[in-house]
Amino acid sequence: MIRFDDALPDLGIFAGADALSQALGRRVRIERIRYKPGTSIVAAVRDESGRPSWVLTHADPAKATNHERAALRAGAEPVRLGSATVTGPAWADRALVAGLSDVADADRRTDAPLRYNPLRRMVMATDSRVIKVSEGTQSVTAAQHLADHGVSVIVPSLISPRATSAAWWGAGDLSEKPSAALARRAGQELAAMHRAPIGKLRTPRTSPARVAERAARAIHALVPELGDLAARLAETAGTMAGGREVVVHGDFSPDQVLVGDGEVRLIDLDRVAIGAPEQDLGSFLAAGGDEELLGGYIDAGGVVDPEALRAWRAISHLQKAVEPFRSGRPNWTAAVVAAVDDALEAIA
Repeated sequence: MIRFDDALPDLGIFAGADALSQALGRRVRIERIRYKPGTSIVAAVRDESGRPSWVLTHADPAKATNHERAALRAGAEPVRLGSATVTGPAWADRALVAGLSDVADADRRTDAPLRYNPLRRMVMATDSRVIKVSEGTQSVTAAQHLADHGVSVIVPSLISPRATSAAWWGAGDLSEKPSAALARRAGQELAAMHRAPIGKLRTPRTSPARVAERAARAIHALVPELGDLAARLAETAGTMAGGREVVVHGDFSPDQVLVGDGEVRLIDLDRVAIGAPEQDLGSFLAAGGDEELLGGYIDAGGVVDPEALRAWRAISHLQKAVEPFRSGRPNWTAAVVAAVDDALEAIA
């Protein structure tokens, strides 16, 4: 998947699902992969039974050994796949094992979680609730703050400082059940979020220039020939995307909007920040969301700066360009090229 990185001697193991399957000795698909050039690669894979595992390689073999030892302490039997590469079951993920120990029946639920992002988070289901284990639970504070100010959000409850629980709600999300009317309703809720006072929320401030620059660097790492174009787009969009500051979702897209009985709920508030309202609008549209969202947003009193919206739409395309790689799609290179083209068109 990645052409060359001489700091990672076991790079070939991560050449795709076939290479990982061969290394692991069983058929797997890639669920999530993250690459830090010159430093590390970590992947989440699932076998044919649905069980997830992590596979990690590091430029510093001692770091891989640390993950191996943590898995052993958790009771797993990690396997060495190369000089600096190790794999183990998701329930022995070094960053999540403490949080998983706080969840009742976690040993059973980790067999087939809804989502698994190695070293970041795991989302599991019971008959009536959704349980999330992650490095932090800041989403609880943000959700409660927004609910207190009239925003229709799902407010999770704390199981522990590393785990939350929320009731199942709705019949799916806007990506699964697209609806112009419900996109419009989501726009109204987004306007309510952007009206909410910042108050005592301890959230970072978004720098459009830094966000765009990081996205361009990620593109360059994967497809170097696109690096110059991505950097120019990032510089242009970053200077156009400023504006007033509000509470933003920070990762708004159709799959962050649950739908049911003509109503919506906003979810996954882990990345709530202080930023320009066009950040959320541009992110939603770049993810293929219905433009009726804008109509609902404006109807509910939201104000949109057209130039900032174009800029954030372009930045969001740059951010999302690497998603096909991260989700292990075989044709990810073509998808990165298409996303950069979309960014160029958005800002034209």
